[in-house]
Amino acid sequence: MATEVAFAKTFLAILDTKPTKISADHVEDPRTYPASTPFILPHHPSLRPFRKPSSRPAPAPGSTPASAASTGTSTSTTPGAATPSSGDAAAAAVVVHIRSARNPTLSLSLPTPQPLATTSILDIKTFVSQETGMPVEKLKVLFNKKPVGDVKSLKEVLSGSVPEGGGELELSLMVMGGQATFDSAEAKAAREARLAAKADVNASETKVEVSESPEVEMKDATQESKEAAAGPVAQGLSGPAVLETEEFWEDLKGYLQQRIRDEKTAEEVVGRFRGAWSGK
Repeated sequence: MATEVAFAKTFLAILDTKPTKISADHVEDPRTYPASTPFILPHHPSLRPFRKPSSRPAPAPGSTPASAASTGTSTSTTPGAATPSSGDAAAAAVVVHIRSARNPTLSLSLPTPQPLATTSILDIKTFVSQETGMPVEKLKVLFNKKPVGDVKSLKEVLSGSVPEGGGELELSLMVMGGQATFDSAEAKAAREARLAAKADVNASETKVEVSESPEVEMKDATQESKEAAAGPVAQGLSGPAVLETEEFWEDLKGYLQQRIRDEKTAEEVVGRFRGAWSGK
């Protein structure tokens, strides 16, 4: 008993010499720790060892493995089975018609069927600009009453519903500015230049037959080329008189509705524009 009491006193005396709390700057050298070997738990006998999954799927029963195909072994196909052709969709072409129901009233058709995969909306607008003389930035192409971006192809516009064996595609055209854009000086000059170029090409390709009065025939050909270069005389209103027509304000209202997508706001804007012009 005495020894146990003496031991307890000695142990408590040693503990008294130790600090009750570890200081914030306490440092312990890990090299003083006793060496130990990590213990790894053994695998459970019911678990399979880990294997890296194969990136190549196993062949289905009855199918030819990929190794046989690489060695030149050919597989037979069912007689009469149709093989898909990736070039059919790319080779599909349609006849494109462009129509404008409002001012200006236009109806154009591209001369040849256009491939769906490679023909863009910008190509169609360029064709219309060359035929009418109107700038490309003043033209908007619509499909199902919705504007279509310039970079989209005809295949994207049709959303995959490619007509078999070709067909026809009708697109709507909206002209910014209406009849005033069509009757502008730039558009008229471009149309006249195009007509003159066509007349020159036709004159160069046409073989003139020599007759008894060649001078009379040359005069007639020159007069016809001048008349063709002059082009049709522009008809309709122009200038401030256009703003007095209901068609102009209806065109402006339709354009604003497509851009703003709010009928009430478009009507309010048109009303303010018209009121400001009337009170001028």
